[in-house]
Amino acid sequence: MVPTDTEFEQALTRPRQVVQALHASHSSSSTFLPALEVHFRDIVQDRAHLERIPFLDSSTLPQLLALAQTPNGREAGVLVRWQCMVQDTGLGNELCLSSLHVDGKEVSGFYGCDACYDAAAQERAAMDPRRLGERAVLCGVSVPGETTWARSLTAGDAHVLSSALDEMSLSLQKLKRAPLAEQPSITALIKMYGLDQAEQIKTTDVIDVVGLLDTGTLPNADWQWTENDQVEVPILPCIHALYVDRQPAWGLVEKLHAKSALHTSPFSDHAEMRQALLSYLASALGGDRLAAEYVLLALLAKVHIRRAGVTAGSLSVNLIGMDEHALDAVLHEIVPAVVTQSLQLEHLNDPQQALFVRSTDHGIQAGRLQLPPGTCVLVDETSMGEGELKDHGVRNIKALVSVLQQRTLPYVFPYSELDMDTDLNMLVLSAGKSFLPVDVHVPVQRTDAIQQPNVAQDRLHAWRTFLARTRHVQLDIPDAVSEHIQNDFVERRKVSRSFSQDDLQRCLSTARLLALSHGHSALTPDVWADAIALDEARATRVPPRATP
Repeated sequence: MVPTDTEFEQALTRPRQVVQALHASHSSSSTFLPALEVHFRDIVQDRAHLERIPFLDSSTLPQLLALAQTPNGREAGVLVRWQCMVQDTGLGNELCLSSLHVDGKEVSGFYGCDACYDAAAQERAAMDPRRLGERAVLCGVSVPGETTWARSLTAGDAHVLSSALDEMSLSLQKLKRAPLAEQPSITALIKMYGLDQAEQIKTTDVIDVVGLLDTGTLPNADWQWTENDQVEVPILPCIHALYVDRQPAWGLVEKLHAKSALHTSPFSDHAEMRQALLSYLASALGGDRLAAEYVLLALLAKVHIRRAGVTAGSLSVNLIGMDEHALDAVLHEIVPAVVTQSLQLEHLNDPQQALFVRSTDHGIQAGRLQLPPGTCVLVDETSMGEGELKDHGVRNIKALVSVLQQRTLPYVFPYSELDMDTDLNMLVLSAGKSFLPVDVHVPVQRTDAIQQPNVAQDRLHAWRTFLARTRHVQLDIPDAVSEHIQNDFVERRKVSRSFSQDDLQRCLSTARLLALSHGHSALTPDVWADAIALDEARATRVPPRATP
């Protein structure tokens, strides 16, 4: 059932009353919690309703959190929405009050509602095991590397509550949880009452959360700090999650499509759109359309097979001769998340700039490569220079190699190390051939000046929609085409033994992405031939291997 405007107004302005009303109509948590999730899920399905819920970011947090600390804010609740990357799922679960008996009636203690009642009522409830519940605690951070247009599309016409408020009445602890120190970011706890759903969420997942804003401490914080410790227990923003969406990547596609429906496409067909996009990418590379082709394929790449340590689908590209370019600025206009990683020795050797994830007293500390799937990473090898790579720098390089080769990122704990799956779109920029293990080396040949052309918004929107949608398309490889490729490989091996299994895999990855970029749903012999031709054109630019 679609909520009425009156129901939405109640949820927006008095969410805790909605929680209590639904609690009163259900006899147990097993029916109350699912009913509450359905109620708020139905509310956010209406885009107009969703955009009226205040969006949490580094600029709106102080005002919204200050409101949540006022007497009215604590009683009524402050409903917010937030898109974040899950940075830590290892905080465990915590006990909380599921219900209290107050003034002769049963009330819910979930979603921070217990704080609305006096300490005596809370203590009485805490003594009764039947009134205790459990919730999962995750740590989230603002989506690292998120570009301006993607953030605007997610936030929409967000309403910031216009109240005359002073600064926050409490001091928040800034734990080093965000991967990118240079980006404004929020670190917040997410308290989930649907335990089964919480168990399905993994680190680096991007989730949309609608919930009640509050403050909280890390689980078991009182066990870690005693009265004799001369430190403050870290206080963090906290969202009691009423509804969580685990598919915001596809949600981005839906938002882009919804916006497309309001405008006429500036392109007559897919082929024209693709050619225009290649021209746009080539402008940042001095007019090199071959290099632009490989950049396009790298942006579309996505791991689609991960089995027994073997992955397929990704395509890392080394662009050689990149002492000058405008690629960073161009990609920020069409990709939802872009991160530049310098390989300057000063940065690699700095213990505060780890690329991998480490354990600390407060949980795991993000590394710069702890990023959501689909993030475009520009690795700038041109800035490396000469000098000594120290122990921490060696560990950073090993982490980068792991991301490029195994598509995993090390998570380092005191007595163990885990390799967690990752799926990043890697572009390595170098002056000469990169020392890093990439899939494809492409020497860039400039024919024009480096440019960052001004492009109309409707063209940018068409490219953004194409890139976002195509990453989710499943490509079919018919048996006949698979047999054709195998036969072609055999024939090429007869001509030259230098065409190896690695060459076959590289060309197959290229063909798959080339087919997707042309809007095909299945690989064809013609596309395979085009992929071979593209690889041969690239190979003519790469100096031959020196013979021993």
